[in-house]
Amino acid sequence: MADQERVDPLVVDCAVRNLTAQYCDAVARNDGDLFVSLWTSGADWVAAGHVTSGRDRIARVFAKLRGGYVLCTQELMSGYVVPFHSVDGPAAHARWQIRELQWKTDAPVSCVLGIYSDHLVVEDGSWRFARRQFDILYRGPVDLTGHVTPIPTITLTA
Repeated sequence: MADQERVDPLVVDCAVRNLTAQYCDAVARNDGDLFVSLWTSGADWVAAGHVTSGRDRIARVFAKLRGGYVLCTQELMSGYVVPFHSVDGPAAHARWQIRELQWKTDAPVSCVLGIYSDHLVVEDGSWRFARRQFDILYRGPVDLTGHVTPIPTITLTA
């Protein structure tokens, strides 16, 4: 691998963590423009077993989902980034455990605990989500008295 093709793990880790923080910020502020800018043009967003493909569709689904909340915040509880070099250039896998608090006008505050499994690439000079899968482990009252789902087996491969 030539020096210009090397993937600096610290630089990638920082860039991917920043991208993920921007995602959380876009969710909290209901910023559709920022949200959609974080995805590749042909990205897949997988949530609740449903796959949404392409940046335009992702933007529409985000607007519909986020529009149902007065406030929705995501807290990254832990995570890791695995950079690698693919035939198409720098890439990375990441996995994050999150807690999401959701406020609706007509319901009590609710909590979601879950895991994001990400595949990231560089597109137009910036790190972006090429695939982002969210698996819910818990959804229910903030006091955590609801049903817990076991962690799914997901293999992150290059």
